[in-house]
Amino acid sequence: PGSVQGDLGFEFRLPKALVGEGSVIFLYREGEKWVEVPAAALEAGAEHYTFSASAPYSGYYAAALRP
Repeated sequence: PGSVQGDLGFEFRLPKALVGEGSVIFLYREGEKWVEVPAAALEAGAEHYTFSASAPYSGYYAAALRP
């Protein structure tokens, strides 16, 4: 009890203007390094894209763009 078991699921939106032609990645912090996990596109709205990703528990998470 009181601890996270397995991966956490995340859904996040990014503005289309920000994403452009880049590829979206999701990262979590593990010790002193950042670990990349795949981000899957869920839907495209008029102004935003919605993505999902799964990652283990961490104190830090980030969505980033790879050109």
